[in-house]
Amino acid sequence: MITKSILFETTEKILDADYANFQTAVRVKGRSEALVYIDDHYTFSASTHNDQIRLTGNVLALYDGHNVSFYTLEGAQKSQVEVGRFVHDLVVISRGVLCTYSDEGVFEDGHYLVAAYIDGMRKEWHDVATSNGLTYDILFARHKPYAVLHVDDDKLLFFDEALSRINNRALPFNAGNVLAFCYSYPNWFFIQENELIVLQENDELMRFQTNSSDKVRSCMQKGDVLFLEVNEHQVIGYRKDEGTNVDDENYI
Repeated sequence: MITKSILFETTEKILDADYANFQTAVRVKGRSEALVYIDDHYTFSASTHNDQIRLTGNVLALYDGHNVSFYTLEGAQKSQVEVGRFVHDLVVISRGVLCTYSDEGVFEDGHYLVAAYIDGMRKEWHDVATSNGLTYDILFARHKPYAVLHVDDDKLLFFDEALSRINNRALPFNAGNVLAFCYSYPNWFFIQENELIVLQENDELMRFQTNSSDKVRSCMQKGDVLFLEVNEHQVIGYRKDEGTNVDDENYI
């Protein structure tokens, strides 16, 4: 159903990575700075204050603990947007990234969802978050264009580009332990610590035993990689493979 393959490997410590357009962007810890690689090619250095990196089109978004900075793939800075502390995830959206927050960011600083745009603009989506019961450690996935996992009542919530809620779908299982999820026609895939759950169009479930890491997350852009696992020395891509042999050691 899904196979794993190594996208990037190094003896140095990997801070974070992203995958889009058949390219892997990686932040690797250097002596005093983080080194940014595109595939196996070093491109430029950046702050080590935080570790998150995302590919959005032909632009890189890097978070440093307070700001999201946007760079060309060659390392030229385009803009910087203040988004605050305790960012949990950078979700790739049209023209930028959407910041989700940990519980400290929500309850100490009052941030829920903050969009940082490549043109330097910033928008806070506080009302969207509170009206839909979205608080901290929110899980997003790409689906026409966005889906959010609402674990309190085991539902998928669907949003348009303007983050207006379109509809929802009840899930026929307890989603409280889901680490990451994604959609790849015609099925939804949910990764838990020891299980892959496949939700079919007719709401029937298939369950597979896995050895997934808690460092896995959904890829937010179209492509062959559904999930990304960022470990200390490897970046691993999870791909859908209809012809997989279940005895293959790379099968999850």
